[in-house]
Formats: sequence, structure tokens, C-alpha cells
Amino acid sequence: MSRACSHCNQRHPSLACRSRSYHYLDLLFFPLINTYIGAVCIDFYYHMFGRDVNTLKIIRHHDSRPAVIFLRANNQGNQWNRESVEVFLQQGTKLQVSAARASGNFGDIAIDKIKITQWRCK
Repeated sequence: MSRACSHCNQRHPSLACRSRSYHYLDLLFFPLINTYIGAVCIDFYYHMFGRDVNTLKIIRHHDSRPAVIFLRANNQGNQWNRESVEVFLQQGTKLQVSAARASGNFGDIAIDKIKITQWRCK
């Protein structure tokens, strides 16, 4: 489940990263099903701000074996951060983006501009 926001209050990132909307994540996950096989680059921006922010993960699933390929934890500042992750995908691989908060309600995690390309990251 994700929410696209075109206007935001102070609880959310103030602006999307180079676009008019972003995906706000809160104790959820959604699968990104790949169409590529081989080495790929996953490029994206993330925003993790607030005292109750916990984790943002990208998990690769293949043959019932999950592997965390990206992990950030805790407050990363009130700004958008860019990340590129290289991963090898096989037939049937699924990617999962997962976010979780700590026990309170003061913090948000958002992602924007997810791009998967069929070559290594530069």
C-alpha cells in the first residue's frame, strides 16, 4: 500500500524529489516484479525523517530465499538522498520495498524516482 502525495503537510517530506508526487511508506511493503535478467541497477531517492523512523529495506526474493540488498535505519535528515544498488536478477526474482517505523508516530519514510536499468550502476 502506498500513497501518492501531491501536497504535503509538515509531517511529510516538504517536496517530492524532482516530481509532483512520491510514495509514502508506513509499515508496509509492495513487490516490484522485475522484467530484467542479469545485472541491474536500482536507482532511487529516499527520505527518512523523524525520531520514530526505523528501517527502509529492499529485499530480493528468489527460490524462497530473501536477501536484503539495501538497508537504512533511523533518521537520515530532512532531505532526499539518492542511492544506487547493483543486484543480479534471475528468472522469477521479485524485489520488495519495505519500510517500518518505531513505536511512535513521529517520522515518515518516502521513496521517489525508482528506476531499474539493465546494466551496472555508474
